[in-house]
This record gives sequence, structure tokens and C-alpha cells, in this order.
Amino acid sequence: MKNENTNPEIESHLTKLAAVCCQSLRGNDEPDSKVVDSLLKSLLMSGFARMGRAPLQHELEQRMKNGPDDKALHHAEEVLGITRSIQKRFDAIKLWESKHPGDDKKNDTKAANYSAATDS
Repeated sequence: MKNENTNPEIESHLTKLAAVCCQSLRGNDEPDSKVVDSLLKSLLMSGFARMGRAPLQHELEQRMKNGPDDKALHHAEEVLGITRSIQKRFDAIKLWESKHPGDDKKNDTKAANYSAATDS
């Protein structure tokens, strides 16, 4: 499901997220939160939220239904539940990043060299 508002990085992240969702659907488990969070952060940093595309939930539903596994076609409510939870998580990460940009990185500024630190 290629969109003209995309890039290869976003497509890769969406494909991986859809695969995690399909795996969750087959195993009746929640998607692995560490994997999902990592992919969602990467998707956000790739500019997905700014591209004017369909919501993430819709993108994932379409990819799951168009995938090789027919289970997504016959279990629409389960697909909806999985994709809705991922959309909520994406929205939470997007909100966090907008309020706390770069908080996950150490912003300790240090002098470039020793003499720069001791000169006054």
C-alpha cells in the first residue's frame, strides 16, 4: 500500500509494524511493547506525523488486510483492537516528544577541550 507521501524508511517501519500486528493476531497476544515503541519512535522521527497521510491505525489495518494472512480479513474486531492500541501509543509518544523534545538524550554540554573549560 504505497502512498505518494512517503519515503522508504516510513514504508519499512509501517511494514514491520503491520507484521508485528499480524503476529499478534495469530498468537492472540499483545504486540511486544518494546518492539512497537521502537518502531513508533522511528516512524515519528521519520516524519510520518507531518506527512498528511491517513492515520496510522488505518494504514496498519489496510496492510494487515492486504497481507498474506487471511485471518485479518475474518477477525476485523481483533484487528481494530490491535491497531487502535498502537494508534493510542503512537499519539502518546507524539505528544511526549512535542512536550519534551530530546529528553531521552543526555544534554550535558561540555567544553570542547580542557583549555576552553579552564579559560575565564
